[in-house]
Amino acid sequence: MYPNIICTRNVSPDVIRCDCRSDREDVPGLGYSICDERGYLVDVLHPIIDARDEIKAAIRREQQCENTDEDRLAELEGRSGALKWILVACFGYQGFSNAKFGRIECHEASNAFAREILLTAKQRLEAGGWRVVHGIVDSIWVTPDPDVDDDVIPLAAAFAAQTHGDARKAIDLMRVADELTEREGDARVREEHVREAQAKVENNRVLEVVRWISTQKKLCLYATAAVAAQTTDGTARSTTGYRVYQYLTDAIDADQYHQETYVNKMKELTTYSLVDFERRSHGPSSGMFLEFQFAERPDTVLETLREDSRIEMVSDEEVESVVKAQIRNQS
Repeated sequence: MYPNIICTRNVSPDVIRCDCRSDREDVPGLGYSICDERGYLVDVLHPIIDARDEIKAAIRREQQCENTDEDRLAELEGRSGALKWILVACFGYQGFSNAKFGRIECHEASNAFAREILLTAKQRLEAGGWRVVHGIVDSIWVTPDPDVDDDVIPLAAAFAAQTHGDARKAIDLMRVADELTEREGDARVREEHVREAQAKVENNRVLEVVRWISTQKKLCLYATAAVAAQTTDGTARSTTGYRVYQYLTDAIDADQYHQETYVNKMKELTTYSLVDFERRSHGPSSGMFLEFQFAERPDTVLETLREDSRIEMVSDEEVESVVKAQIRNQS
């Protein structure tokens, strides 16, 4: 949690309490400003977080195999654990009094953001009808409301599992389902409320993410989602996504970046839990590529992004035609 806070909130010794943003209060409760320029600590931690995410994905795949290789699983878990403690130590080092590259304000800011996240989660859980029993550091213990049907919690958990086990989605689902129940005058939260909440939360979460990202990131995301929407397994190769991105930038006369930059921008979007990726290879002739998969339905992402006036300039039928042609080429 804390290394991800550092990366998503840009907490770094070289950018916290900067002079250029001294009029802002970016850190809750402390009033510290954080520069818009990306800090060096984020550059250090991001590759480690990405590497650990890939290992965790490999662990999940191994666990799902019919004949699990226990030695391979132990190796992967060991590597994941090693990276975890490197990340944790990087956070703790910021509070070390003799740290050469640390700064106490970074340690304070990370804790302040964590406290805000914990309190927000508590408020959302209670609004969704849950009772918070205990909370500490990055964990919350809750019990379900008695006015919830037995099949509601498993259904909310199943929807959350579709987004790579994101517990935040389960919390939001229950909160929205409870609001819908109250609005309709029902006494109990039922399965239909959760299903309606699923569609609403999905749309709202995508909108919340894409509202603040740059046009270039929107183009990268749109191109990748357009590919994922046309594949049978809902994934998109980085090589195919980049070619669709090139088409989009040509169509609206936007700056066009190299493939490495496209990939980096897609990787940055993983911090919003909207998209994930795995490194793949289909043999020596095809080389390595990243395979992106979306936490929400690609069609929902496309629909939300088309609210941007520049993306709306491009016909979705034309994009679909280009995507299908590129998918045939990759085969």
